[in-house]
Amino acid sequence: MEHIQLHVGQEMVLTLPGRGTAGYTWTYETAGDTAVVSVTLGGAPPAQQSPTPKSGSLPETATLRGLTNGHVVLRLRFGRSWDAAAKATEVREYDVVVTK
Repeated sequence: MEHIQLHVGQEMVLTLPGRGTAGYTWTYETAGDTAVVSVTLGGAPPAQQSPTPKSGSLPETATLRGLTNGHVVLRLRFGRSWDAAAKATEVREYDVVVTK
């Protein structure tokens, strides 16, 4: 598990591999005080999209923003949304601490 330290109002962008052309997407869940951090999943910035990889799948991002003091565990899961019973292709866990 990777440790991330944020201050209230600070943002951090995690770059994640993409395979959207194969139906894979990133989802997330949190454990602990869910009001501590906001998580926004999206596509990579244009600078990271060029040139397009041979696979046709572009990187994705998870943007974390510290909202209030506290601690939360963030789990990012890479898989197919319609196949919830299948094991995730990749799981990343982060121990996130937010301070003033």
